[in-house]
Parts: sequence; C-alpha cells; structure tokens
Amino acid sequence: MEKNSYQKLEDFILTESFRDYVLGTDLEAVIFWNQWIIDNPGQKNEFELAKMILEVLLNSSKQTVPFKKEEALKDLLEKIENSDNRFRRQKTRFSHSIWLKAVAVLVVLFSVSIVWKYLLRPKPQIETAEYQIIVPIGEKSQVILPDGTHVWINSGSRFVYPANYGANSRKVYLEGEAYFDVTKKQGMPFVVNTKDVNIKVLGTAFNVKEYATDKTVETTVVRGLVRVESVMDQHNSIYVNPNEKAVYLKQNQHIAIAGQSGPKSVVKNREVATEPILVVKANPEPIICWKDQLLVFTDETFEDMVVKMERWYNIKINITNPKLKQERFNGKFVHNETVYQVLEAIKLTTPIEYSVENNEINITQK
Repeated sequence: MEKNSYQKLEDFILTESFRDYVLGTDLEAVIFWNQWIIDNPGQKNEFELAKMILEVLLNSSKQTVPFKKEEALKDLLEKIENSDNRFRRQKTRFSHSIWLKAVAVLVVLFSVSIVWKYLLRPKPQIETAEYQIIVPIGEKSQVILPDGTHVWINSGSRFVYPANYGANSRKVYLEGEAYFDVTKKQGMPFVVNTKDVNIKVLGTAFNVKEYATDKTVETTVVRGLVRVESVMDQHNSIYVNPNEKAVYLKQNQHIAIAGQSGPKSVVKNREVATEPILVVKANPEPIICWKDQLLVFTDETFEDMVVKMERWYNIKINITNPKLKQERFNGKFVHNETVYQVLEAIKLTTPIEYSVENNEINITQK
C-alpha cells in the first residue's frame, strides 16, 4: 500500500482499509492510517473530512425516513462542499459523479437512510453531538483525536468525545480502560471524566482503569503530572507523578495494597487502604502492556487474573475453590496464545484442573 497515493477525498472514502480504520475493526488498518497522517500532515484536511463523513454514517440513527436518493445525494454533497471554504467548488478537481459514486458506495455499505437529515441539522446541534467508541469484550481499539492525542481503548470499554472536541475544551468520557498519550495544548487541559473520578492533565501519558465491576479506579502515570479528583467531592484530589498510581476506592470498598503512601491500617502484614484516593509506587510497564498485545500478571491473585482473562479472551471462567482465588501468580503471555495455553502454564506451578461446559471454563483445585 503506497503511503503517498491518497491525494483526494474520494481516495480515502473508497479505500476499504480506511473504512476499517474508522470502524476500528482492523488493528493493521488502525496502525497504518495513524502513521500515514503523521507522515502526511499536508493531507490532514482531506483526511479529517473523509473521516467525518464515515463517522457520521456509522453513528447515525438507523430509523427509516422516505427520501429520493438522487436528490438526497445532491443535498448531502452541497452541504459538505459549502461547510468549509477549504473545499469550495472552484478548487475541487474531481467530478461530481465521483462524489455521487463515493457516497452511494457508503450508503449501500452501511445501510444508513437518515444520514442526510443528520448532516442538514442546524450547526448548534452538530456541535453538541458525540462520537462514541464501544469496544467489545476480547477486542481492542485506537483513536487519534483532532489535537493529535492518541488513545488506546481496552476490551469491554466505552469511550466518548464531543464532535466539537478542542474548540473550547478537551473533555472525554471513559467507562473501562484506556491509555492516553496527550498532546500538550497551553491553556486547555485534557480531562478524562469517569463515573467516580475526573483526571486533568496537560501533556502527559497515563493509563486509566475504571470498570464498573472493579472495586477501584486506577490511574497510572507514565509521563508528566496528573491530577485526580473525586466526582462526589472535588476538594478530595491528589497529584500523581511518573511511576506512581492513584487508587480511588469506590464507596464501601476496602482493599489490601502494598507500598502505599497516606493513611492506612495494617492487617496480617498487608496495608489496607482507608482513604478514598491514595498514591502507590508502580511500575507502569506491566499495567500498560495490554496496548501492545501482552497479557501480564505481576503478583496478582488468581481471582484478579481470571477477571483480566475473561476480558481478554471473552469467556466466562469460574473458580470453585475459594482458597484457590487467593493464590498469587506472575507471568507474561502474547496475545496469540489461547486461554487454554495460559491455563496449562498455570498448571505447571499450581495444582489445578479445568473443564469446559456450556462455553464456560470451570477451575478446581487438584
């Protein structure tokens, strides 16, 4: 695939790998196009407009409304051409028929009949629209925001950002887990909102893990300085430096944690957190390696390992022995290893047996 062979808007729209990139369904396509726009900054206008067209198609309502196809297509093209002076009619070098072909292909591909109405809404409604990326269990995705901020999104997550992102603010919303490499923009902090905490930064790299079923929200900093505050009490906030992890305890939760700073109680030689937000020293590499397709366990209980494996492999795993849940493990696996290969590796150090029934794995102590 030639990296410099995409010059016109239709070159992007009619390219299958570009559609896969916008959908986030093909990791190779995501990596290619992320690198392509970095290597070809002069094509950013065409790139972003093509991406916008596809995102509108993909995020539009699926309701059906009656319309005349040719007239709707012409209305759509006229709206796009008039929406930005950079693409005025006199500067356009490709024919109107190619426009029709490009959009018609997308209409057939995505079976969207409400797009025309969506694009022709008044401008204020478009500015308040949101783009939503939902990553199924067992999958991962990536997105580059308009300011160049790179976001990796882990399985079982939902990531939302406004259509007018970067115009007046840089706020996004996360449920699940994501890694952020944030582009610095003076005077406009980058904010990640979750159900329980808000994270505010300028230019930095950090990981946020906030699954609804977890007892905590964890923010691990790789580079820069991060401020984490409680949604319920914004005065309850803390700053996190590189190689540190902020742990927010959800309501009525208590966890054992090693190496923490701040108020604590000690139970059986393990520190038990008692404050809503605390900071611990942390090696970021095992925490963020998921984005590089590595499954890593570092002194984790079998119970926590199973949760991670269920999200990674999209399969239900049951541990029948309560004592077995507290066994601790270390290990590193690449993404192409199956869940059964991981379990076989665990069997080398721990006396376990496993069976599969109704597409669920049951683990017992040998």
